[in-house]
Order: sequence, then C-alpha cells, then structure tokens
Amino acid sequence: MRISILVLLAVVGATPGLAQTPIVDESEPNDSVRTADSVALGDQARGVVNPAGDLDTWFVDLTAGQFLSVDVDAAQVGSPLDATLELIAPDGTTSLAFNDDFDGFDSRISYRVPQSGRYYVVIRAFGATGGPGLTYAINFDKVTCPVVGTEQEPNDTPGTAAPVAIGDSGSGEVCPQDDNPAGDVDYWAITARAGTTIELDVDAAALGLFVDPVIALYASDGTTQLAFNDDADGADSRFQYSIITTGTYYATVADAAGSGNP
Repeated sequence: MRISILVLLAVVGATPGLAQTPIVDESEPNDSVRTADSVALGDQARGVVNPAGDLDTWFVDLTAGQFLSVDVDAAQVGSPLDATLELIAPDGTTSLAFNDDFDGFDSRISYRVPQSGRYYVVIRAFGATGGPGLTYAINFDKVTCPVVGTEQEPNDTPGTAAPVAIGDSGSGEVCPQDDNPAGDVDYWAITARAGTTIELDVDAAALGLFVDPVIALYASDGTTQLAFNDDADGADSRFQYSIITTGTYYATVADAAGSGNP
C-alpha cells in the first residue's frame, strides 16, 4: 500500500511590513541580555556599534513555532559596518544561530523557534571594530510559509503531524531559509495495521522542484527511526516497510541539505 508525498518549494519571505514601520532606537548600555533593548515583530531596531568592541543586544518575545526573521541593513545603505548577528536562546547563553555576510556585508538569520520565550539578538562589528559611523538597522519580522497542499505549519513534531491515510497523497513544502541546523522537517501521521507493507514515495526533483528530499519513518513513540532513504529515485526518495505492530507511525520529509532552498 502506497503513500505518496509531493513536496513543493514555494517562494518564501518575511511578512510584508506596514507602510509605517515602528522604529526603536537603542539605549546604552545594551551589551548583555540583562540590559537588552526590547523590540517586537514588525519593528525596526536602529543603533550604532561604537566604540570598538561594542555589541548591542535586543530581545523579542516569541511563541513556539514562529519563524523569526532578523535582517540587517547597514552596508547596503552606505554604513561602513560589516555586521555579524547571533541568536541566543531564552536561557541567555545558548547560541542558536550565527550569520556573517548573508547579503554582501549585511547579515540575516531566519529561525523557527522551538519553544515560547524571550530570545536575544546580538549585533557586532566583524573584527571587533567600532566607531560613530558604524550605524545599522535590524528588521525584526516573521517568515510566513504559505499554506501549500495538505500540510499545515508548524508540523515539525509528532504532536503536530499532518494526518495522511494509506493509499492517499499528501503535499506540502519544505520551508526555506531556516538557520536551525535541522532545517524544516515536516511530519506526517500514518495509522497502519500489523502485517501491512507501506511504501513512502516522495516526488519533488522529478517534477523540476529545487529540493533534494529525504524521508524517514518513526515508530509510535515518535523517536525510534525505523527506516530512512535518500535518492532512491534520482534525487527523490522512496522505501517500503513492513508494519509489525498496529499503531500510528510518523513519516518525515526534509531537504538533504537541511534547507528548503539548496
């Protein structure tokens, strides 16, 4: 019995901002999580990396599953700043993502947060330089993955898996530009009886889509991997698995490069 999962790749970007973007100016000192300046999604933070070795810290409160976009405008608008960005977890110490020179000398981080809480963004000058002319703007927004096919984001865990029946097809997208090392992973929930042999077949590259999909099957506990495949059909993936115990199983689809936009 076959389950076919069609993986689409949509053009994804930050949610368009309002015509009047709220501006938040930095207030020194803001060089630690304890003194971080506050921003909200949709705001533009502005500041200057001065003196040499200065770093500016901003915090934003997020809800689990939100896809944060943090984008620096500096060099592209004439500032001599070569900015680096770092995203810090709510514990105030764990580094979740780092970027330097995404767009020329400007940096950007996109990250789907796994839990609700206060996240911190740190901007520095490369090489620990600084000066009164090293101005910047940081755009805080969220990446919106359009609703495509039968999946619904977020579906990055067994608890949020999209249901698909044996014999049916599911379709969705691998959302691009995620700096989480795991990239976007889509979960599908399958109910199967003991003795059933299921086939998972992903169509993406064969349709001309720019994604190299990998698929896996997990047991009812959501953590024990039962099967995995990459590139059974060219860049597309496929495998068969014989079910031993009746229950709910979880198929995952991700991009081999850990990003929806290799």
